Amino acid sequence: MPKVYINKIITMVSDLELLKISEENPIWFQNNFLKIRENYPRKQIAIKDKEIVAVADNGKALLEALKNKNIDDSEVIIERIVPKGDGKIIWKI
Repeated sequence: MPKVYINKIITMVSDLELLKISEENPIWFQNNFLKIRENYPRKQIAIKDKEIVAVADNGKALLEALKNKNIDDSEVIIERIVPKGDGKIIWKI
């Protein structure tokens, strides 16, 4: 089998794994949102492999925390946690 073909297969598997992971973290976040909102109100969080890997008061500090932990920010999902009652609905008529 040519080397290029093997590399393409490996890349395809890696892409499929990435897609699976990218779907799992938001689902985990949704399933755990109430507990997360209770524990991290007004915080920014980073989620990787279905766990919170960094918490900070703002996006800049969160990216710095990820950098300090040697976690690539492209490997996480970042969420801003709005406390209960802080959400606003805007109606447009």
